Amino acid sequence: MIRPRHVFLSSLLATCAVALYLVAPSTLWAQGTSSSYFMVQGPLGSGGAYQTYKFRVEYTGQLTIPGYQPTPPGTPVPLVNTGEALIAAIFGNGVATASGIYSNSVGTMSPSYGIPYSFQMAGGPEVIPGSYPDGPQWGYFAAGGTYSNFYVDPPDINITLASGVWTQSPVGLSTRYLTNGSFDAYTFGALTPTGEEDAWGFPIYDFASPVGVQPTLADFSGVEMLVSASGLPYNVYLIVPEPSRALFLVLGIGLVIVRRSRGRLV
Repeated sequence: MIRPRHVFLSSLLATCAVALYLVAPSTLWAQGTSSSYFMVQGPLGSGGAYQTYKFRVEYTGQLTIPGYQPTPPGTPVPLVNTGEALIAAIFGNGVATASGIYSNSVGTMSPSYGIPYSFQMAGGPEVIPGSYPDGPQWGYFAAGGTYSNFYVDPPDINITLASGVWTQSPVGLSTRYLTNGSFDAYTFGALTPTGEEDAWGFPIYDFASPVGVQPTLADFSGVEMLVSASGLPYNVYLIVPEPSRALFLVLGIGLVIVRRSRGRLV
């Protein structure tokens, strides 16, 4: 004879187990894998709707881009040599292209001097920056890993980026070095003058900050759809938000309560 208490406990354990599986980032279940994360935000949807795309790139080997800088001495073993390889993994086939434009089923990215010039996601409109600094621009933010800035005097070599917080990066992808758990993001929006000048006397501007997403595993969790796995040393997953998680947990707890109530009536 099955007692109501046993039904209640079994239902509660099952609900908690499934809820934990849905809520926890997939990285927790992929022991031993190395991943970096990428996000792009902009008017990428139909009619210019502002959208957010998040990706997790899972590396199974050393992904490099021929012709770009080697791994800087003294840094942790990176997932890829440069941020350019991250872009090539998501939007291309893992190698530099003759035209410099990366394109696949995920979308298209066109770089300019090591910095993305335009994005076009899943057949949406191509988003191109306006005249600098009056028009909207693509801003680059990162967390974790290092970068080298050779455009200041004296040059800053292997600058370590803080984890868990977005830092505006003043350099392009060719000087960005990734480590396990590092985050990169591009945002589109108007520039804000800081009132300061760089070493050459040019005004410094702040770019539009990432909206609603922090560089943490919690904010980069969701249902992961494999969108690129072509035998190269990486897999690319599109992270799809799932608002129904909390609803699922509530419904599960409600089911447990209903079963417990029925058990008392028996």
